[in-house]
Amino acid sequence: MFLLKSSFFIKRFFIVPFLFSSVNVSAGNDFSVSFIPDSIKENADVVTRIHTTKVSVLSTQNYEVETEEVYTFLNQNGEKSKLNIIREYYDSFSQIVDIDATIYDAYGNQIRHYGKVKFDDVIAFDGASLVSDQRMLVKRIDYGIFPYTISIKKRIRSKNGMYYPQWFPISEYRMALMKSTYSISIPENIIYNYKTYNLRIEPTIEKIKGIETKIFKIENIKAIDDSPLEKLDKVVPYMRISPIEFVLDKYKGNLKSWKSFGEFICLLNEGRQDLELSDISNIKKIADSANSIHEKVDLLYRYMQSQTRYVGIQLGIGGWQPFNAKYVHKNKYGDCKALSNYMMTLLSVCGISSYYTLVMAGDNSFEVDTTFPAAHFNHAFLMVPIENDTLWLECTSNTYPTGFKNTFTDNRYVMAVIPGYGGKILKTRKLDFKDNWLKTTTKFSNTENGNTFCKIISLKNGQFYDYPNYLKYHLNSNEKKEFLKSKLELKNFTIKNYDIEDNRLAHLITEKIELVNSNSYINDNGSTIINPIFPFRPYLFANRVSKGFFIKRNYLVEDSLVFTLGERAKGRDVSIKNISEYKSFGNFELKVEQKDANLVLYRKIQINAGEYNTDIFQDYKRFFNKLIAESQESIILKQTKF
Repeated sequence: MFLLKSSFFIKRFFIVPFLFSSVNVSAGNDFSVSFIPDSIKENADVVTRIHTTKVSVLSTQNYEVETEEVYTFLNQNGEKSKLNIIREYYDSFSQIVDIDATIYDAYGNQIRHYGKVKFDDVIAFDGASLVSDQRMLVKRIDYGIFPYTISIKKRIRSKNGMYYPQWFPISEYRMALMKSTYSISIPENIIYNYKTYNLRIEPTIEKIKGIETKIFKIENIKAIDDSPLEKLDKVVPYMRISPIEFVLDKYKGNLKSWKSFGEFICLLNEGRQDLELSDISNIKKIADSANSIHEKVDLLYRYMQSQTRYVGIQLGIGGWQPFNAKYVHKNKYGDCKALSNYMMTLLSVCGISSYYTLVMAGDNSFEVDTTFPAAHFNHAFLMVPIENDTLWLECTSNTYPTGFKNTFTDNRYVMAVIPGYGGKILKTRKLDFKDNWLKTTTKFSNTENGNTFCKIISLKNGQFYDYPNYLKYHLNSNEKKEFLKSKLELKNFTIKNYDIEDNRLAHLITEKIELVNSNSYINDNGSTIINPIFPFRPYLFANRVSKGFFIKRNYLVEDSLVFTLGERAKGRDVSIKNISEYKSFGNFELKVEQKDANLVLYRKIQINAGEYNTDIFQDYKRFFNKLIAESQESIILKQTKF
């Protein structure tokens, strides 16, 4: 992963970018829960009482920030935000001058105070970094008697001029806000940009002795109910702030435009595409057998996957600067930057152009604002333009097919770094129906001893490809079965066999599953009754949304349930009706037919990506309620009357 070198930005960046959770010191506040208005508590698990950030920019490289955060956890769900786990990261670019935390009970009485010496000073290990100079001070608060309040105060010095602390007063769903203040004091000769989102606000401006201070304030923001259909950055107020000119280590950069920021990345990457002549000769031999550019890319990508593994290197400027390709070739490891740079070098020695690309990766990440140049990226990968196509190569994966469209980087703005030009904003391809589908056939039959035998064949690509790919290459047999149990809707079945076939050329995975149940799937009581259960549940559902909703990806799901009836099929009629529903956000069809001695239940679901208004959400909810109910309705075969 591409770790950003700001003590405020790193570990929270991936989940909620621009989250410099911070606030200014206050005195004389009464933290009794009775002072929180009932209207603010509505839908809230945690209430931010005070959230103030005071930034003092000293130069294009240095700044200080004083913060205070005061959170009241109304119930146990409030701790799911993990705001009771206080972390502050530091490295060679930052220093924690002071940090403390105080716990208050429901009446505002102080229970406990923790000074800096009471915090644990530990290595900030991310699970993949081989070596890192990142550390953190951490303290977990487990008071356990709800409601309670935590006040957190910090003072930080930073030598990373590429970032200023962002203003993000609401960082979670089901979090309400009482008051937040952000101020930035900066010499008048240092220029910066800022942009607010989901709020209209004008700052108070003060000027004293060549220092300009802008102060932003908001109050009384109600909680947003959690929903997988509602992006947090679409509904909560926040502000992005970015310098124009900056210094990082010994490098000077410029964020006036994406082009100029790309020039800075070019400067960091300069001279890091070296390989030994003997290695270049061997690499060319690998590509010589290919008949097309696409085949060459495929051979070289597979070679890179077979020769390297992902680890993080986070020393000094290493959060932005890749290791030399020669180093990766010799040591056979690297992080996303190093592996992308290495793959770019492999292609280059074979005469194929490609471009190192920065992206804000992950489903929970905030979108890059193309109108606001900033160093808001968390990952690097590779763009390869070929005739009539563009390949995007995820260089940290040893198992993805060449050019696989994964959900980690799909359908978002990225910055390609073009030598001799600089940065250029592009958009990755979105997953469409043709490359984002799940097709499953499930056959049920009765064994001689009355058990139910079930055989599932499931073809998956796009967003459905990831988890079986992970199972195939990373888990043992028992771990695969345990994971599969959590995914299957057939809860009372025992997994007997499980196999995964990966067709890398077609970007397609086939799962073959055999299960058994001690009960029969057929209930004979005058009529023959079958209770259908579809093996996978790919629904996207939410109970409520506040300001419209979005569906991130187009996808198609086709299911066939085949029930072997044998002699029961003779002289019986099916009582179920064929059903269909068509809406702007999607459609489904449900059909049943009798084929010889088999009963076949077919279901097709198509969901359309897009942003939708709140007024049709109830229609969306009814659509899925109907789909679920109809999919579970029993099938009755009655004796035909003569």
